[in-house]
Amino acid sequence: MKRLFRALLLLVAVSLMVHFLTRGPWLFPFESAQLDSWLLLKQPRKPEHIILVIIDESDYADLFMAASPLDSSQVKRILDAILAGQPRVVGFDIDTAAQSFKGLTIPIPPPSVVWAEDALSGNSEDGSLEPLGALGGKRSGILSGLALFPQDADGVVRRYLSCFETTRGRMPSFPIAVLEAARGRRVECSHRSRAAEVILNFAGDRLAFHRLRASDVIEGAKGSAWTNQGPLRDKIVLVGGAYRAARDEYITPLGPMTGVELAAAALESESLGGGIRPINKGIFLAFELLVGVVVILLHVYFQTSRAVLFSLTAIVVGTFLSSWVAFATLAYWINGIPVLVAVLLHQLYEQCRPAVGGAPRGIGKHASFRVPDKVEPRGSQRMLGRKPPLIWMAFALIAVWVVLSRRRPDSEVTSPPSRIAP
Repeated sequence: MKRLFRALLLLVAVSLMVHFLTRGPWLFPFESAQLDSWLLLKQPRKPEHIILVIIDESDYADLFMAASPLDSSQVKRILDAILAGQPRVVGFDIDTAAQSFKGLTIPIPPPSVVWAEDALSGNSEDGSLEPLGALGGKRSGILSGLALFPQDADGVVRRYLSCFETTRGRMPSFPIAVLEAARGRRVECSHRSRAAEVILNFAGDRLAFHRLRASDVIEGAKGSAWTNQGPLRDKIVLVGGAYRAARDEYITPLGPMTGVELAAAALESESLGGGIRPINKGIFLAFELLVGVVVILLHVYFQTSRAVLFSLTAIVVGTFLSSWVAFATLAYWINGIPVLVAVLLHQLYEQCRPAVGGAPRGIGKHASFRVPDKVEPRGSQRMLGRKPPLIWMAFALIAVWVVLSRRRPDSEVTSPPSRIAP
């Protein structure tokens, strides 16, 4: 009974300590590294319902004479060419706040056209964002959304928001506004949580989305088959810049990505069920405690060899299951490894403690034993002498967890941290 009480006390103490550390910045590098590794291992997808129309360096030089802000007449040419292809919805992830865009005429939908807006932060008393507006400033009667992505402490973009608090009220993010327009409805931000940060469920390859150059779209629209048999028919089309002067590139777990690629990733994540939801640490802690109790009971009722085998199985299955239930993803399975391995090491230590006049304390009631002729060796001697494979296996698990957690993708270059990346 004393041994069971000590094990439960250790389980609760270590679980609460790890749970407390995860609420601060101490374990963030480990948590973000394991998430990045999981995203990199995912099988690439090629979404067929999203098309990216990219303004590259060549288009920026030829169509826009390498001048910013972009020429509104050329933007209108791109818009007309896209609309001729009969897409489901069009999203423009370019800066149109300049006064030259005031005269840009928008055809009556369908299809709908959604415009990205930038915003200033920290200028209001309550800290709300100040949108800069689209199509020449603060214009009403258009569909728009804020093209902003939160940055983590290491400067990497892994998340997106559904809605933002602004000086004009709650506004949807650009990808959410595009998705809702494709579904034929407006975004109701009042029904969405203010802190609804969702981890981007990247497609596994930054080039997985079908891409077309803006100049090729303009030329393609001149063909007779563009309207009925073109590549944009009934697709969600996102337009964005990939030229250097746009300064619209971000660091992600998959490497550098442009703003329109991030918007496409957020849109794809939302269409697949909302990406990876924020961590439900309460549920995960409960599952962690449950699996820990199972590991303790296994070492009480089984011999050492079977207990270790069953414990390792329970740890692997339990961590994957708790990650899926708590986070709707298997990416956080490593989070539960430290606590459960600590419980396993404690049980091995208990089994290696010396016992006078009887069997070692760790042997369960189903084990056969004999009364020893002399006092058992000290715990450290037994661990390193009679049962080396079990101890080194446990230490190997910890070493593997540390290596996997500290592994960083080659493309993950840190940049100055910021709460919101415009």
